Amino acid sequence: MSPKTHTNFLAAFDPNQVYESLTESPITSDVFQAGDLVLPSGRIIACDPGWLWCKDVDPFSRTVPPGRYPVLLSVVDSGRTACAMVKFCSESPVRWEMALRRGEDLAELRRNQFFAYGVDAGLGCFVDAQVVERRSDEELQCLVERAIDQRIQLDDWLAAQELVTLLTYPSQQIVDQSGFNLTLDPDMHTFNLTLDPDTGGNTIAFGSGYGDGSYASYWGFTADDELACLVTDFRVLLEHITENIEIEVTSFLEKSIEHRDLERLEMAIRLSVHRPSWGSA
Repeated sequence: MSPKTHTNFLAAFDPNQVYESLTESPITSDVFQAGDLVLPSGRIIACDPGWLWCKDVDPFSRTVPPGRYPVLLSVVDSGRTACAMVKFCSESPVRWEMALRRGEDLAELRRNQFFAYGVDAGLGCFVDAQVVERRSDEELQCLVERAIDQRIQLDDWLAAQELVTLLTYPSQQIVDQSGFNLTLDPDMHTFNLTLDPDTGGNTIAFGSGYGDGSYASYWGFTADDELACLVTDFRVLLEHITENIEIEVTSFLEKSIEHRDLERLEMAIRLSVHRPSWGSA
C-alpha cells in the first residue's frame, strides 16, 4: 500500500452504499455515531487502546482546536468497522493527507509502505494525549482492561439472547464511586470511557476491521484547506469495488484495462492472447 492508496472515504461515509466484490457477496455500508470525543488539548492519539498505559504511542504532529467532536463509524453488513472518523466541521473534504507522528516523513516511504498503528486486541481508538498523560500507567491499565472486560461480558450476554432483545437492547452506562464511567453500545460493539473526569476527556474505542493488523490514518481537508476530519482506515472496503467492470475483447491485441477503482488500488491489468506455436507432434 503506497501513501496514496486508501479507502474512498466519501463513499464509505455515505450511508447505504452497496459494494460489489469479486470474491464475496455484495455488502452494504452504513454510518453510526459512536459518541463525542472530548479533546482538551487537541493532540490526538489513534491506537489500540491496549497500548495506552504503555504511553509509547505519540500523538499526531498536526493538532486541532480543543473541543468536543463527533466520532462516526462506517460499518458494513456484519457490524464490522470499515473506517472511523473524528469530524471537525460540516464541510466535505476534497483531499487527504496521511496523518504523521513526530519523526515520520513521507519521503522515507517506499512503495507499499505506510505509517500506521499496530493492533493486537482487535480494537482501535481515539483519545487526547493530555488525557493519557494525566493518568498513571497503572490507572490506565485498570480502566481500559475493565472497559474491555465489560464489553466482552455484554457481547457474550447478548449472544445468548433472543433476536428481539438484540434489536431493542439500549446503550449501557456503568458509573461507580471510583470514577469509572463507561458507555457501551451493544449494536456497534464500541465503548466510550471517561479517563479524565476534570476535563471530561475520554477515549472512544471500536472494532478494527478484520481484527489485528496495522492501520493508517488520514487528515481530510476542505476546498478552503481547512481541516475537516481525521479518519482511520481499516481497509475493509479496499477489497471491494463499487461498479461492475465489463470487458469485450474484439481483437487479438494486447489491451490495458482502465478503471478508477483499479487506479485507486494502484492495480494494472493487461489482456493478451496467447498464440500457440503449432509444430509437428
